[in-house]
Amino acid sequence: MSLTRHRSCSTIRKKNLNAKLTVLLTATFLILSGCTKNEVPEVMIGTWVYDSDLSIEYAKENTNFADKKIQHFLGGEELSVEYTPDSMIISSNGEEMKEDLQIIGTGGWGAFQVAIKSFVKSKNNEIEVDILRTLNFEKEDRYWIYLSDGVVGGPNLRQYFKKKGPNQSGDDNSE
Repeated sequence: MSLTRHRSCSTIRKKNLNAKLTVLLTATFLILSGCTKNEVPEVMIGTWVYDSDLSIEYAKENTNFADKKIQHFLGGEELSVEYTPDSMIISSNGEEMKEDLQIIGTGGWGAFQVAIKSFVKSKNNEIEVDILRTLNFEKEDRYWIYLSDGVVGGPNLRQYFKKKGPNQSGDDNSE
């Protein structure tokens, strides 16, 4: 293995560790502040659709990335997440993946936040990966997550999601 490749792997491991530490610190704060509840909050239950327009708008206002780079990171993806009391089903460009879900804590500073841990298994169930995320609710029908999931020094890119109502396609923007 070349020295350059080794440094690259080391950097990736450090970024993954920083992301996990950020989410764990948020979860620890939520737990210590007494704002924890180990069940999926009612506001989460249902289907959430990725809002690429709002995500791109936020990136243009809050980063100095070129439009082409923003479009590469945030545009064109058909993505939805359905939360149930014990799992989340992610649909991306026609493919579906179900993840077991655990609520680590709820609460927040200026907005309602939910720290979650999901468990992804490989198709042959040999590998399990834990994924930590913090959902930041701005409204009952909109939340965002960091694309870099808390990587220190990572880009300030957010993925916004809007709740799909019973008679909505998910294409309208509710402001």
